[in-house]
Amino acid sequence: FGVPEQLHIILNGMLAFWGKHKRIPRPLNQDDANELKALVKEYLGSKM
Repeated sequence: FGVPEQLHIILNGMLAFWGKHKRIPRPLNQDDANELKALVKEYLGSKM
């Protein structure tokens, strides 16, 4: 993936996180990072 695609993917993950928690992931919070990573993987799985 190129930079535009990477930004699109992470933005979709952030929007999914916002929709679920009504906040952005907390800085340096491993639980939030793990959940964001799972949401991104779920997004990628639905697009492949």
